[in-house]
Amino acid sequence: MCNTTMAANEPKVRRKRATGATLLVTDPQPGNLLGDIRHLILDARQGVAQAVNAGLTLLYWQVGRRIRQDIL
Repeated sequence: MCNTTMAANEPKVRRKRATGATLLVTDPQPGNLLGDIRHLILDARQGVAQAVNAGLTLLYWQVGRRIRQDIL
């Protein structure tokens, strides 16, 4: 059974999926240097992942368009 009550000073924990593994990520707390740095790193990783996904989507779309033009 899960205990859903938390002390006021405990960081909130959320589960995040990345590459098939479950990671525990703590939400940043005001004045918490480690939490702030962790939040900055996670935000940067999210931005990089979005940029890569957008680039790959554009690449696949262009490849499909080129195949359609030349073959179909």
